Amino acid sequence: MICTCTHQDCYFIFEVHTRNLPDRCPDCGNRTVHPASPDEIAWFLREHGKEAKAG
Repeated sequence: MICTCTHQDCYFIFEVHTRNLPDRCPDCGNRTVHPASPDEIAWFLREHGKEAKAG
């Protein structure tokens, strides 16, 4: 799952290898973590040289 921190000074987009949303952002520690939007997922995949998975 790809997640986004929406804290105003962070906005970290990261991947977790579980289906559970983490309690805190691994970058800033805030609890403002949400599942990433389709645009954020596309950006993350491009930045990390990964391809989108079907489905």
